[in-house]
Amino acid sequence: MNKKNMQSLVSIVMPTFRNDVNLKRAIESIINQSYKNIELIIIDDNADINWNEKVKKIVSKYDDKIKLILLKNEKNIGSARSRNLGIEHSQGDYITFLDDDDVYLPDKIERQLVYIISERGDVCITDLFLFNENEKLIRKRIHSYLVNENNLLASHLKHHLTGTDTLMFKKEYLKKIGGFDEIDLGDEFYLVLKAILKKGKFVYLSGNYVKAYVHKSGVGMTAGKDKLQGENILFNRKKEYFDLLNTRDVRYIIMRHNLVIASCYLRMKKFHIFMFYILKAFNSSPLDFIKQVINVKKY
Repeated sequence: MNKKNMQSLVSIVMPTFRNDVNLKRAIESIINQSYKNIELIIIDDNADINWNEKVKKIVSKYDDKIKLILLKNEKNIGSARSRNLGIEHSQGDYITFLDDDDVYLPDKIERQLVYIISERGDVCITDLFLFNENEKLIRKRIHSYLVNENNLLASHLKHHLTGTDTLMFKKEYLKKIGGFDEIDLGDEFYLVLKAILKKGKFVYLSGNYVKAYVHKSGVGMTAGKDKLQGENILFNRKKEYFDLLNTRDVRYIIMRHNLVIASCYLRMKKFHIFMFYILKAFNSSPLDFIKQVINVKKY
């Protein structure tokens, strides 16, 4: 790494809510980064005295190991607004994010920083591997299609150029586009959409540098209804751009939407509605539906 790269301070923004055990693991993955010119900004969004004390106690153990800023929200404001608060308090030239239940692999920041600087990017995205609580790989989000893709908007509407942990922004560009919209479900999707529409330069670093975890708590009636509502809002937003896409891309987006809706009803154990949306997904784009199902079954 050259001297210019070594001088770049990177800020890692991490909201936390009701998560003491995994928070330790997340912080330690930051401390163990090969790149050391970093600051970690933790936003305590618990709004509860007992939880505030837990977070403070955990964070105090790492004060001498890393530049660390702890912010405390007086009331719960959610992940998007908490991230914006972290951005406002950041001093870094570049900003990246980590959920409090995920971890960075040791060379994540170094590899991504070198790449975004060398490619003069405003936004850098990497691949993402998803694991369950037993450390079993359950899904891969690989964005290799970006290598030959000239239509970033279509790619994002179809595949979602996320998750949040994989993103690194040049701070001045992140501030220019206004940070996160203050909506918690899908906030990373809307952030990337803004970055694309405002013509930021995206660069894709292939490879996985993050372990993101999917938890069993994200299932059941309430989770299904929340996801259902968020997905319908998201789909209506996507439809605003259908006139800019070709027919095949539109059919793919409709297929994907119906698959997600089907999964929501499966979580709610409404099997007859689940089957209805499975059929709708298949009829929207049969070949893409089959490819999607095969890809899921790999893991």
